[in-house]
Amino acid sequence: MLKKLRDRYVIIGLVILIAAGIMIYQLQYLQLWEGTVLASQSENKTTRTLTLKGYRGTIYDSSYIPLAYDQRSYDVVFYKDVSKRSETYRRDYTGAIINTLSIVEKNGGKLQPSFAIVKNENGEYAFSWGNITEEQAAAREKLWRSNLGVSAEKYPTAGDVVARLRTYYCIPEEASDELAMKILAVWQEVQMNAFRSYYPVTIAKDVDERTIAEIETRSNDLTGMSIEESSIRVYPRGTLASHILGYTGKMQSEETIEKYEALGYGSEDQIGLTGVEYSMEEHLTGNSVKRQGKRVVEVNSLNKVTRELEYTAPTAGDNVVLTIDTNLQKTLETALEENVQQVRQNQLTEYSLNPSKYQPTLDQRGSELKLAETASAVVMDVHTGNILAMASYPDYDPSLFVGGISQSDYKVLSEDKRYPLFNKAISSKTAPGSVFKMTTGLAGLMEGSITLNTTISDQGPYNAHVLVGSGPQCWVAPNFDAHSNQTITTGLKNSCNYFFYEVADRLGIDKLYQWADNLGLVGRTNIQLPGEAASTMACQNILFDKSQPIENQSTSYGVLVYGKIYDMVKETCESAGVAFDEEKADTIIRDWLAEAVDVVEMGGDIKSGLKELGVPSRNINTDLIIGINSYLSEIRWNPNMTLVAGIGQSVTAITPISLARYIATLVNGGTVYDANLVKEIVSHDGQVVESIEPKVKQQLDIPSSYISAIKEGMREVVSDEDGTAGNFFKDFEYKDMVGGKTGTAETFATNTTLENDAWFVAFAPYDDPEIAIVVSIPCGWKGGQASYTAREVIAYYVENMMNTKEADKLPETGAVTP
Repeated sequence: MLKKLRDRYVIIGLVILIAAGIMIYQLQYLQLWEGTVLASQSENKTTRTLTLKGYRGTIYDSSYIPLAYDQRSYDVVFYKDVSKRSETYRRDYTGAIINTLSIVEKNGGKLQPSFAIVKNENGEYAFSWGNITEEQAAAREKLWRSNLGVSAEKYPTAGDVVARLRTYYCIPEEASDELAMKILAVWQEVQMNAFRSYYPVTIAKDVDERTIAEIETRSNDLTGMSIEESSIRVYPRGTLASHILGYTGKMQSEETIEKYEALGYGSEDQIGLTGVEYSMEEHLTGNSVKRQGKRVVEVNSLNKVTRELEYTAPTAGDNVVLTIDTNLQKTLETALEENVQQVRQNQLTEYSLNPSKYQPTLDQRGSELKLAETASAVVMDVHTGNILAMASYPDYDPSLFVGGISQSDYKVLSEDKRYPLFNKAISSKTAPGSVFKMTTGLAGLMEGSITLNTTISDQGPYNAHVLVGSGPQCWVAPNFDAHSNQTITTGLKNSCNYFFYEVADRLGIDKLYQWADNLGLVGRTNIQLPGEAASTMACQNILFDKSQPIENQSTSYGVLVYGKIYDMVKETCESAGVAFDEEKADTIIRDWLAEAVDVVEMGGDIKSGLKELGVPSRNINTDLIIGINSYLSEIRWNPNMTLVAGIGQSVTAITPISLARYIATLVNGGTVYDANLVKEIVSHDGQVVESIEPKVKQQLDIPSSYISAIKEGMREVVSDEDGTAGNFFKDFEYKDMVGGKTGTAETFATNTTLENDAWFVAFAPYDDPEIAIVVSIPCGWKGGQASYTAREVIAYYVENMMNTKEADKLPETGAVTP
């Protein structure tokens, strides 16, 4: 019995020993063999905090019709593990880049980043930094080389750099140059953002479903690659209001990147580059710190998310509601384009009927006839300064810039001599011609130079300040009697130059300038768009400002006069056998120009200057002194210049939008508004952040009788058969509801009347004006030719919009609302 019990204990003990042994073995196995593997797996799991950006706000018209909005899209992005730096990892990553590019391009997508080195026309590698200065290019290359570890000392040429990087990033020898550059473009972006851990590089934007599916399916083979939700900017109405909306794109300079990074943007984030997209960036963006969200995730060694630890949703940008009406905008753009084509045809017809009138001039200057090919127009609410429509022809499609414009598309736009990217309604300025005459007339009334009953008869050439030759004369020549007994009203109807010469002469340039400024024709209108040019009114400082170097003048007169005198002085020195001192001559001539503004006769100073240059007295004759003096007189203001300024010529240069404000001021009784394009700013959840109220620049106290006289003159321009626009409105249904004024500005770069600039300004309805319209057609022949656009706008406004109050409307049926 005891033996059996002893044997049982032995068996139990053996079982326990065996079990213990197995347990010890398993523990040792786990600790010694699998511990390394588990530790490695633990180390390969890391936490990553992802910054989430909100959608960009929508831009609406005044009726909440969307004109630009963000649409959900998906991007291919590349995350490089900063801890993996060996050649093995670089080879693995390069292989993933090659395979990813193959998938993207096979499905019609395109690589997002571009490499800083390209092959030039000679097949040689060269750095390409875009349109920047040599100094900026050198600074950018230095930073780029530093980030990619290719110093100029060791790798002096772009070709050396490419060879080094191809080797370093393990690009297969059989890879083509084109493929190699694409691979290096990705590595370039990685290195430029190397200071940011786990910062993604976007390989391709807005990829299709096939690309998404293939990359997701092959995720284990494509190291570092993933699909992330993003957004893409959509301009649903194509070219409509393109110069108002603008477009978005990548930051273009280091200064811009630094500015926006300080606000929380990433260097790859899109920003507004032009138009409202630019000016309202602060409101529209979803990239700034205050709008960012975050996502904390755990990722494995392949940079794949294994689980989400924390999530904070981003906030979308504010929506911007504009003052423009989509349908009126479309009407304006269509009419403006048709107007340009009409004018071109009319010019060609006129030329074919009278070739002998124009061809000698064209032959003499050696160029073809300049026909109308560009235009701009503005429609403004006269009681608020709100822009109801604004167009610049030709236009462009902002969608071309979404995701980065192709080189071929940009080449087409940038090389088009009509400058389609340039907003001519706010950025071009030129002499306004006769549409300025209301300024001269009102200034004369306000300053007491004339009364409502004053009559002035055309006497032919205005010779009051002419010593030699003949003064300026009215366009009606030689039928001067046709403009007898002109009042302010008939003077405007007939656009009588002589009447306004006389008024301007009585006023003097200082008072004329002051009233141009009072009426909003000097400076900017402060519209919420970048690139607005400042309008200028003719005066001494615009003609030539003695306090500024000749290179910084508002006009080219100073440079031209300097050049003529410089050549004359140089020739004089050479004729006299005197060595020409360029530096001394430059100083002397600049002094002459500054002094000439205040001194009429400079004979003594000219003699002294020439003698200082070593010219003997015998070579300083009267003809030389008179010649230099005559050139200097071109930069000195004189009364004859005031006459010409009084009819909108001389060195006056006004933007179309300034003229729109000016017409609005005349017909609203004297309130000068800043131009306004934004109705309100609304948050993503529908709360009004800011309502933009009309901003009054100046309130003029103008007697209503003066306003009435000017309005009547403008009415007769349109409604009377012998008004300067009567022929263009004789069949217009609403001509009795319109006041207008033609303007034909001579362009000094041309020599034929067919090439004059055409202006037409108007307001409607006549009894209680609501809108002001300005149309500008450079090389448009004559003012009445620009009236077609105004007619179409007025007809649409009368039939669809007149007397209606602004009200929020639902979007159009079928309109896309993000």
